[in-house]
Amino acid sequence: MKSDVKISAADIAAIREGALEAFPEAGWSIRDRANAAPALSSNIERFSQFLTLVGLTALVVGGVGVANAVRAYLDSKRGVIATFKSLGASGRLVFAIYLSQILAIAGIAIVMGLVVAALMPHATAFFLADLMPVAAGASIYPGALALADPIKPTTSQAIRSPRAPSMETRAPTARTGSPNVTSTISP
Repeated sequence: MKSDVKISAADIAAIREGALEAFPEAGWSIRDRANAAPALSSNIERFSQFLTLVGLTALVVGGVGVANAVRAYLDSKRGVIATFKSLGASGRLVFAIYLSQILAIAGIAIVMGLVVAALMPHATAFFLADLMPVAAGASIYPGALALADPIKPTTSQAIRSPRAPSMETRAPTARTGSPNVTSTISP
């Protein structure tokens, strides 16, 4: 039996208010379709907050890992940086070279991460199709991908490793071989 009676949200609110005014000591709770299971709604909200905390913690840990990887990369390039500096390269040029390299690597990693994130729903739907009682609809979600894209560079900018100590090198002169040219290198 199908009912064609349509009750608006305002009608439901008016009925609720009228019942509470008529029977203030009744001790019942009135629920409507918007809040049919308040305990379930609060549990879902709590679980959502927990997942947000887990996601932010993963971003922080990932940012620390990226910062450590960049620091190790720059530490391994100290000899090359010293060579650049001894050949007369300015600190600004050395900084620009390595910054462009790190940004290029970060850009490639971001694109790769977005591609994996875009393909993950399709892979999950394919591999778990037999286990799920309903058909999974896999699609590309551009809103979620757009939200995920700016987070990665922001995290890596927010969590910076402390500056490495500067390294002082001396370049020998051509005539005497004595080290009289000093340059300071900061990765």
